[in-house]
Amino acid sequence: MNIKEDSLKRALTAKRLSELPKQFREDSGEYWLEAIILTRKRDGSQSYVAGKRGADKKIIYTSDFGTMSPIAALLSVHPYLYLDKKKYMPYETIEQNRHALARYIGGDDDAKKAVDELSDSEVEYQILEIAIEMQYSNKEIAATHDNIIAAVKGTTIHSQGKNDTNTEKESSGDIITKEDKPKQTPTKRTSTRTRKNN
Repeated sequence: MNIKEDSLKRALTAKRLSELPKQFREDSGEYWLEAIILTRKRDGSQSYVAGKRGADKKIIYTSDFGTMSPIAALLSVHPYLYLDKKKYMPYETIEQNRHALARYIGGDDDAKKAVDELSDSEVEYQILEIAIEMQYSNKEIAATHDNIIAAVKGTTIHSQGKNDTNTEKESSGDIITKEDKPKQTPTKRTSTRTRKNN
């Protein structure tokens, strides 16, 4: 089988997707978090990998569905998870972001002073990092909630099944026996951190 096609099928199966998501466009204004990525390997083959990125925009490859050869180039990005900016990054101006960041880390004079010492780019980075963490955190909470609901429903159905059995026994004349967040301070990133815009 073709390496590219095989790697795509494996990637879609691993991420539980029915088809390859639309290719990402930089001018879309969206910020992707997780994606299936088409790469070219050093052995000349093309294959899909799974990747994610944080606030530093640096891509981390989490799964490789192609050959063992190292990745030589990124060809296209197909995100299946985007940052919900409307929900987690509702502010547009840097002043609003500074106020939001200061409030997030405590809202007192020390927090405001710490934020005032950050550059605009550092504030934007901190806001983006917080937004990403909040989205993943809420996603985990939602998944836990769904699991609890499913477990409760399963218990209810099981109990109802027992009750139905007891009702049948009773009708036949049998005798039934019933048994929040510590204060944080934003820190400047060191100049050794590298960024990649993708």
